[in-house]
Amino acid sequence: MTKNKTFNTPTPSIVDVEYGYCNFRQPAPWGDGPNKIGVRIFPGDDTPRIFRYCTLINCELPPGSIAEHCNTALVVTGIVVSSEDVIIDGETITVEDFVSRTYGKYDAATEGYIYFTPRDTPEDI
Repeated sequence: MTKNKTFNTPTPSIVDVEYGYCNFRQPAPWGDGPNKIGVRIFPGDDTPRIFRYCTLINCELPPGSIAEHCNTALVVTGIVVSSEDVIIDGETITVEDFVSRTYGKYDAATEGYIYFTPRDTPEDI
């Protein structure tokens, strides 16, 4: 079992069949509109894997994989929801408010997605 690792690409540097407490988070899901899909990790490799307590944000797992106690949310970050021009010492500065928008999650049991009304969470940048 591979434990406590962070992988920054869809093809992890350590190929195993079981992962615990690992971070596979991808920067953004695929697709326009509300029905987004995760980025397939281990593309081209259909070996089922077990993920326990992993961060799988914006990920799609290989078929037959198991995700136990994992975060499988589909999230887009850095969405500007408002902006305001402020003048400081005669200089105009634009202040923007950002949110992370969650669209749903990947369900390993059905190998599909569960969508809900998008939820916004304020970001502190």
